[in-house]
Amino acid sequence: MLYNKAFNYLIIIISGLLMKKFSLPHFTFAEMFSVLIVFAGLIAYYTSEKFNYVFLNKIAPIFYSFLLISLIAVIIFKFSCRKFLYISLIVSFAFFYATVNYLQNKDLPKGYKFFAARVISDVKYRNDRSNFEVKLIKNFEPNHKRFLKYSDKAMVITDAIYPGLERGSVITGIGKFRIVNREKSEYNQYLFSKGIDWSVNASDIVIHGFGGSSIFYKNVLKLKMSIERICNRIIPYPHSTFVYAILTGDRRLIPSYLTGIFKRVGTLHILAISGLHVGFIAGMFIALFMILGFRHVALYLIVSFFVTAYTFFIGGSPSVKRAGLMFVLGVLLYIHDRDRDYINLIAVVFLFFMLGNPRSIYNPGFLLSFFATFGIVYLSNYIKKKLDSYLPGYLTILISMSLAASIYTFPIMIAYFGKFSYVSIIANIAIIPITALILLLSIITIAIYPVFLPLSIFVARLDAFFVSLLFMLNAVFSYVPPISFRFNVPGNIGIFAYFSIVTFLAYYFIRRKKSLNPVIPVI
Repeated sequence: MLYNKAFNYLIIIISGLLMKKFSLPHFTFAEMFSVLIVFAGLIAYYTSEKFNYVFLNKIAPIFYSFLLISLIAVIIFKFSCRKFLYISLIVSFAFFYATVNYLQNKDLPKGYKFFAARVISDVKYRNDRSNFEVKLIKNFEPNHKRFLKYSDKAMVITDAIYPGLERGSVITGIGKFRIVNREKSEYNQYLFSKGIDWSVNASDIVIHGFGGSSIFYKNVLKLKMSIERICNRIIPYPHSTFVYAILTGDRRLIPSYLTGIFKRVGTLHILAISGLHVGFIAGMFIALFMILGFRHVALYLIVSFFVTAYTFFIGGSPSVKRAGLMFVLGVLLYIHDRDRDYINLIAVVFLFFMLGNPRSIYNPGFLLSFFATFGIVYLSNYIKKKLDSYLPGYLTILISMSLAASIYTFPIMIAYFGKFSYVSIIANIAIIPITALILLLSIITIAIYPVFLPLSIFVARLDAFFVSLLFMLNAVFSYVPPISFRFNVPGNIGIFAYFSIVTFLAYYFIRRKKSLNPVIPVI
């Protein structure tokens, strides 16, 4: 079946090239090729029996709307630098690759079986149960752990707690394998988006030491445990759980009532490490090393190293990896004195993600991260220029970024969650600067704790004050009625119409005013 589809794609492309040669001389080869790739994907979209409801009704309309709008804009308005054409080519190829990858079947037998695996995530505990992600090992040999060959990823669930089990551990056990059916629950869809095909209820787990880069993960785990211990020691509860969450990305310790408030307001993203935090970290390191006298190439190379290390330390949601990769690629372009076209940079990073894990398109966080970034890059500077004459400069930056991101994430929020919180646009204007200050104070608290305890305690108390202020603001915003609008999932025409109107209006006004580059492209 897969080969038949590939053959159909090839026939469509060849037919289109013949059309190009004999009847469409006003199209460039790149434009025609991009159009053909999109239509090849559309055929798979309408004919494949394996695509489920989520794909057909939520993901495909969003992406194909975005691609088709880009192509129409290229053909009608003839962009001078053809940014949207490049985006269409890259995203179309990535989406085509994801389609082919999705159609491949797994042959691992279901039921109880012996397995060997390596733990690739932190071990999470709840009551007397634990769960963690693994890569299954082919032809396991206990004495040759450094030369293991891996196959599928799986989520292992056990009814016991195993001391010494951590990221990097090589294990064996008996487990019942179940295919992750993403149609059954949102959690299964989340697992599928991470490339996980199997859920394993395991028992009789035996730990065989560590393999590969386990030393790095062991040191990361020790550092996280040290941060947790320091937070609990000098910062009051529940403020300590919040500080630990924004430093490490682990929000399991935060009380459920607090996460509920953040979720109602639409500011839950500040509890999970995202591109926002990477932008804060990069800005802090740039300021620090500029004070120390570093300039230009040396400055950005050093900051890139720390941003990369921070990304590996966190362990990486899609938004963290996206922000880190964009920053590093932007630095490389700066060093080589190349024009930093941030829209093309977003497209290239998107391609890297698709090549690494095409199923990322099933992850709402992944979609929100890229669409929010695109909105900020494309619209924020135009909105800022409109507000400059009415509001102070710093406030216009916050408003323009929040509004631009909300405009482009609006249809995704509706498609996945059935609602859109308008309060979050206002709340983020006040909460994001406070979060940046809390992150700075938290880093200072942890850094000086081993050196000068009294000063660390003082900074921790100041940090706790701003955390209290943040909690209070979220509580106030959570009582603003109504907290959000609720919608039914829009049809394909509705999503297409939305993106058409937004993109073409933005294009018209931005081109008319000749808007400059975006304000803060890393976030």
